[in-house]
Amino acid sequence: MKIALGSFISPVPTTGHGGVRGEHMEDLLKSHMTDFERHIIVSALRRTGGNRTAAARQLGTTRRILMYRIRKYGIDVSQFCNPEKHP
Repeated sequence: MKIALGSFISPVPTTGHGGVRGEHMEDLLKSHMTDFERHIIVSALRRTGGNRTAAARQLGTTRRILMYRIRKYGIDVSQFCNPEKHP
Protein backbone atom coordinates (compact mmCIF):
# COMPACT_ATOMS: atom_id res chain seq x y z
CA MET A 1 0.00 0.00 0.00
CA LYS A 2 1.34 3.40 -0.98
CA ILE A 3 0.48 6.52 0.99
CA ALA A 4 0.79 9.87 -0.73
CA LEU A 5 2.48 12.16 1.75
CA GLY A 6 1.39 15.16 -0.30
CA SER A 7 -2.12 14.70 1.05
CA PHE A 8 -0.82 15.21 4.60
CA ILE A 9 1.69 17.99 4.07
CA SER A 10 0.72 21.63 3.57
CA PRO A 11 2.91 24.70 3.13
CA VAL A 12 4.58 25.82 6.34
CA PRO A 13 4.17 29.49 7.32
CA THR A 14 7.44 31.29 7.91
CA THR A 15 8.46 34.42 9.75
CA GLY A 16 9.53 37.49 7.82
CA HIS A 17 13.15 36.32 8.04
CA GLY A 18 12.61 32.94 6.40
CA GLY A 19 12.47 30.98 9.69
CA VAL A 20 9.54 28.78 10.72
CA ARG A 21 7.55 29.92 13.73
CA GLY A 22 8.33 27.29 16.36
CA GLU A 23 4.96 26.96 18.08
CA HIS A 24 3.03 26.93 14.84
CA MET A 25 5.35 24.31 13.35
CA GLU A 26 4.87 22.09 16.40
CA ASP A 27 1.06 22.42 16.19
CA LEU A 28 1.15 21.74 12.47
CA LEU A 29 3.28 18.65 12.95
CA LYS A 30 0.97 17.31 15.67
CA SER A 31 -2.04 17.88 13.43
CA HIS A 32 -0.43 16.07 10.49
CA MET A 33 0.69 13.18 12.70
CA THR A 34 -2.85 12.84 14.08
CA ASP A 35 -4.32 12.84 10.57
CA PHE A 36 -1.74 10.31 9.40
CA GLU A 37 -2.27 7.97 12.35
CA ARG A 38 -6.04 8.13 11.94
CA HIS A 39 -5.67 7.42 8.22
CA ILE A 40 -3.53 4.30 8.70
CA ILE A 41 -5.91 2.97 11.37
CA VAL A 42 -8.93 3.50 9.12
CA SER A 43 -7.07 1.84 6.22
CA ALA A 44 -6.23 -1.20 8.34
CA LEU A 45 -9.82 -1.49 9.57
CA ARG A 46 -11.08 -1.22 6.00
CA ARG A 47 -8.68 -3.98 4.83
CA THR A 48 -9.74 -6.29 7.67
CA GLY A 49 -13.48 -5.64 7.43
CA GLY A 50 -13.46 -4.02 10.87
CA ASN A 51 -11.61 -6.87 12.57
CA ARG A 52 -9.71 -5.01 15.28
CA THR A 53 -7.44 -7.92 16.21
CA ALA A 54 -6.35 -8.41 12.59
CA ALA A 55 -5.95 -4.64 12.11
CA ALA A 56 -3.78 -4.40 15.22
CA ARG A 57 -1.65 -7.28 13.96
CA GLN A 58 -1.21 -5.57 10.57
CA LEU A 59 -0.22 -2.34 12.29
CA GLY A 60 2.27 -4.08 14.57
CA THR A 61 0.52 -3.08 17.78
CA THR A 62 -1.77 -4.65 20.36
CA ARG A 63 -5.54 -4.73 20.15
CA ARG A 64 -5.69 -2.77 23.39
CA ILE A 65 -3.60 0.11 22.00
CA LEU A 66 -5.60 0.06 18.77
CA MET A 67 -8.86 0.28 20.74
CA TYR A 68 -7.48 3.25 22.69
CA ARG A 69 -6.64 5.05 19.44
CA ILE A 70 -10.00 4.17 17.87
CA ARG A 71 -11.73 5.83 20.84
CA LYS A 72 -9.26 8.74 20.83
CA TYR A 73 -10.00 9.52 17.17
CA GLY A 74 -13.71 8.73 17.36
CA ILE A 75 -13.54 6.11 14.62
CA ASP A 76 -16.81 4.24 14.01
CA VAL A 77 -15.66 0.65 13.45
CA SER A 78 -19.15 -0.51 12.45
CA GLN A 79 -18.79 1.23 9.09
CA PHE A 80 -16.07 -1.28 8.15
CA CYS A 81 -17.88 -4.44 9.27
CA ASN A 82 -19.36 -6.81 6.73
CA PRO A 83 -23.17 -6.61 7.24
CA GLU A 84 -23.56 -10.24 6.09
CA LYS A 85 -21.43 -11.45 9.02
CA HIS A 86 -22.90 -9.05 11.60
CA PRO A 87 -26.67 -8.58 11.05
